[in-house]
Amino acid sequence: MQLVSVVLPNESFPAVKNALFRAGITGITVTPVPAKSTAPAIDPGRRTIEIRFRQMIRIEAVVSDAAVGSAINAIRASTAASGSSAGIEVVVHPVLRAIRIRTGETDNNAIRPHSGGSGPRHGLRLQ
Repeated sequence: MQLVSVVLPNESFPAVKNALFRAGITGITVTPVPAKSTAPAIDPGRRTIEIRFRQMIRIEAVVSDAAVGSAINAIRASTAASGSSAGIEVVVHPVLRAIRIRTGETDNNAIRPHSGGSGPRHGLRLQ
């Protein structure tokens, strides 16, 4: 199992979310995060560095080892199609164990889509 994480501009979110859902990756976590958007502005007279942040979106998904390539390809294709792929990095971390608390399922069984509960929120909106 792997944790696939990407931070991207707000305007890229709908395309990436839809591409992940089409690839069968529906268990995503979406978090608004401040991210550095420009090179730091240095003011030598005041000895200060100004770093500007802009609101971006972090998408994270725990996927099986076999689905990592699909997740990366979905992110790559959707950001390239929208023209916003510059500066976007996908980070993949190993996941040692996953447990679905409600059912007690572990590892790959815990991360597969399930039919119960509320299911994926395809109409997710971020403010």
